[in-house]
Amino acid sequence: MFGDYWQNFENNYYHRPETDWFIGSGWDSLPAAIQGLVVGLIVMGCLIGIALLILQIVGMAKAFKKAKQPGWAAIVPFYNLFVTVKITGLELWWFAITAAIILGFQAASLAAFVAYCFINYKVAKSYGKDLGFAVGLSLLPPIFWMMLGYSNDIKYKGPHGPYKIKYPDTPNKK
Repeated sequence: MFGDYWQNFENNYYHRPETDWFIGSGWDSLPAAIQGLVVGLIVMGCLIGIALLILQIVGMAKAFKKAKQPGWAAIVPFYNLFVTVKITGLELWWFAITAAIILGFQAASLAAFVAYCFINYKVAKSYGKDLGFAVGLSLLPPIFWMMLGYSNDIKYKGPHGPYKIKYPDTPNKK
């Protein structure tokens, strides 16, 4: 009598629908081939993202060197944004509003994206490029930073901003 009770208790306790809701309804119910495919796609996405990040850092470093700024600044997250604002000759508040999206202020994210696009426009102008290049710099930064850094035809023309803040080693506009 107690054997059947214990057997039923054990089966019902360890396999209750309210505690085992995840069994057979999610990741575990997928075939192993699909699980492998999903994991493989996630890993490939991460590797592609890392490769694009490396391309952007290398291109930024070379473009920074053209502007007589330290190339290593491209790898430091907030400092590369500061140097980018410095290259354009814009005021420091452009750095602050663009950094807001990195810090996660959702209310300022649209304003930060607009500021990011404007800074990229000023970067393009500082290197003698037009609006089309600025759009590319905003939407496909790894490719366009590589073009800025490694193209022999693209030269740094000087800051294109209002120059209200004199940074210590900002090149003068020609």
